[in-house]
Amino acid sequence: MIISEVTVPVKPNPTPDPEPEPEPEPTTSYNREFADRVIELVNIERAKEGLKPLKKDDTLNGLSDIRAKETVTLFDHKRPNGTKWSTILKENNVSYTNAAENIASGYSTPEDVVNAWMNSEGHRASIMSKTYEKIGVSCYIDNNSKYKYYWDQLFIKD
Repeated sequence: MIISEVTVPVKPNPTPDPEPEPEPEPTTSYNREFADRVIELVNIERAKEGLKPLKKDDTLNGLSDIRAKETVTLFDHKRPNGTKWSTILKENNVSYTNAAENIASGYSTPEDVVNAWMNSEGHRASIMSKTYEKIGVSCYIDNNSKYKYYWDQLFIKD
């Protein structure tokens, strides 16, 4: 009788590829859909009173982005450098004969922020003014800040 011993090499378990680390959630972002919805809601409010719609202006949207982000640092119609809010227009060669700004924080939906502005005499006056022709809006989200949502509206008449 022959007895043999056969050793079969055992394949080591292959090391699985490590799971990729999930991308960290951004702590800040702009929500363009929310901003566009605010413009839509503003124009609905204006239509109720027979006013012409405000025209969305991409330059003003970009400047509203800057202003919304600035309001995280200083929630005021002054900029963090101490100048008036309107310097953003001048610095970017936006010509206008009249201009206004609305700001808000803490409102997590376009409907909520427009409702708040419409229930505030000064903010409502800007939204419903026959003077303005163009609008720019921003919703800036900072998950590490006190109010999380920061809103800016810029209105101008050329």
